[in-house]
Amino acid sequence: MKMKVMLVPSVCIAIIGLAVAYAIYSTATSPRWVVDDSFILFRYADNLANHGELNWNLGEKPVEGYTGVTLVILLSIAIKLGISPIVAAHIIGIACFFLGGLLILLILRGFNIGSATALALYFTAPFMYTHEWSGLETTLFAAAMLFCIYAFTSRHRMLFVSSILLVSLTRPEGALLAAILFLTFRPFSYKSLFVFVAPLLVYFLWRWAYYGQFFPNAYYAKRVATGVSSIRFLIFCMKTWIRDPAAVPVDGRQSWALTENVLNVSNFFRGYLLRPALVAFVLIVWASVRRHKYLIASMVAFCAIVLITYLSFKLEMNFSYRFLAPFYPLAILGLGGVLKTNGMRLKLILALMLLVIPQVRMNMGGMAEERQYTSTYKELMEEAHIPIGEYLRNTLSPNEWLVVDADAGAIPYCSRLKTVDFGRLNDEYLARDDHSEKEVIDYFFSRNAAALVLTNERRAVQSRTRELETILADPRFGNYTLVKIYGSESRSDYNEVLYLRNDLLRH
Repeated sequence: MKMKVMLVPSVCIAIIGLAVAYAIYSTATSPRWVVDDSFILFRYADNLANHGELNWNLGEKPVEGYTGVTLVILLSIAIKLGISPIVAAHIIGIACFFLGGLLILLILRGFNIGSATALALYFTAPFMYTHEWSGLETTLFAAAMLFCIYAFTSRHRMLFVSSILLVSLTRPEGALLAAILFLTFRPFSYKSLFVFVAPLLVYFLWRWAYYGQFFPNAYYAKRVATGVSSIRFLIFCMKTWIRDPAAVPVDGRQSWALTENVLNVSNFFRGYLLRPALVAFVLIVWASVRRHKYLIASMVAFCAIVLITYLSFKLEMNFSYRFLAPFYPLAILGLGGVLKTNGMRLKLILALMLLVIPQVRMNMGGMAEERQYTSTYKELMEEAHIPIGEYLRNTLSPNEWLVVDADAGAIPYCSRLKTVDFGRLNDEYLARDDHSEKEVIDYFFSRNAAALVLTNERRAVQSRTRELETILADPRFGNYTLVKIYGSESRSDYNEVLYLRNDLLRH
């Protein structure tokens, strides 16, 4: 019996060691890519570090095109220290990925069957390697949420307050998590409430005064439905299993976005959470649930509210389950907690062999697809987006304007030009989406931009959207000449079309 007790931690340590080794190898061999949207954060960080403006276009009315200030601040500090924002973003992404694993180990109280299973699933999830290199705040947000749970379970009050402050500033969803956890943290303290609320209130009042908007600009740019519509749509999909989305009582744009979101959630659950959820259901110990009822209720409420909210938005650049990935560690943490409360019974061993081990193998098998995506995307950035930005910086006066539709990352960042973002994330006027078609088209031509860069889905000049079709047909578009179509052999279905104003063409 004593040998059996000693054997279990040894096996768990070995499993965790193998999982960490796999994570180190996979991180080292993954493509060093950066997603186009990360250059939006680099632009804000650069403007803050070098010009003192947390703004999209220097000298213009401020606009808040990022969705969390933590990463922008960290990147601006790195720039001040002479570190490239790309390098800094990679360091932060990778460090937070491994920090997340450490926090899972600490929350589950060391080497046991729960932590070993959770970390095996965490470190083999292929999409996590895509996000640790992407340059966005995905792994940072995941680690911040895990930090909150660790602080909550450790009952260290000041550590807990620090953790909820951090998560609140990392993404808007973090503020919801912070509020829910604070309400369930015991014993309640008004002093802690003041320490938590005061700095957030100061920051919120500053950003409201600075940007003039209650929510970040992305909220207005991406929202396509109300929460009520999302709930109705979700219920409809549950009843019909997404057989007839056209029957949903919302308009076409809403129906398309909501359908995409529900399919994304459904695919994510079936691919990565169905088997772990079955294990948790079979092995759940209700006495343990009652002991942790406040934390469990908080996390269920948080995830449900965020899910309903996500359904209400058009989630641009939702590559590799970008918006769901930070919540994956929370799900497997729940599984780890369930397994930890079980002894090494036959039912647990069978569940691990029949469900968890196949899931780990499936996770590892998904790495090839993720690497294919990131490597081809990296080539596209190096052969299209970045060269366009550098060409514009070297060709045009820094006082000229640029219009992009719709990739507003590397091209504006590398060009250093003031930019109108027709992707709407960094444009307050367009984000409101309450303008007539004529007003939008007039706005497109209002800056008399020196350059236009239009994203198309084939290696040709074509109308990707109705809006773009109207722009191309407008007589004022005759003031521009096609200079070059940029693309990549690895992404033949995607290209950037560059136009220059006629008076700037060199003869």
